[in-house]
Amino acid sequence: GSLMSTIHIIGLGPGKTGQLTSDARKALRRGRPLYLRTCRHPLAGYLTDRGISFRSFDYLYRSRSSFEQVYRSIARTLIKAAAKYGQVYYAVPGHPLVGEAAVEQLLSRAQRRGISINLIPGLSFVEPVLEALNLDLLSGVTVLDVLRLDQLVEPCPQHLILAHVYSREVASRAKLALMNLYPANFPVTI
Repeated sequence: GSLMSTIHIIGLGPGKTGQLTSDARKALRRGRPLYLRTCRHPLAGYLTDRGISFRSFDYLYRSRSSFEQVYRSIARTLIKAAAKYGQVYYAVPGHPLVGEAAVEQLLSRAQRRGISINLIPGLSFVEPVLEALNLDLLSGVTVLDVLRLDQLVEPCPQHLILAHVYSREVASRAKLALMNLYPANFPVTI
């Protein structure tokens, strides 16, 4: 019988090459075809410098109207590629299971198609943020995709970290949503 197709999802970490795990480094060196969710990550340059070729999904963010559409397109492309090549490598910022909505899409779709998923963890963005703000994770921290901020119906009783605030437009939408939940003088760190 044919070997099961596998999508290897690599966590690139927060951006410094020293934060790349050795498993991730190995997968990036060996893995073909390689797709990056975005080139807007410091390690895209690291790959280019080493002559490692990859394709990125940045074009989808320009051509699709909603993030759900972007995530669906990414999942479709990777599943097609896995069926064609058998092995596919998909690299994402941080850790594959922290704040990567496209990975959620991929996990459920791949399962239905009988494609296996191999997760190669990376350091998530959460650790450097906790360090920068001098917060203890155990003191209570909620991490939320900024695009899912509307799910918050009351103020968080503990620290709230919003991920993916990638543009002025997203930041001002977030500000309006937060002003409905918190007092105007509530401290925010960007």
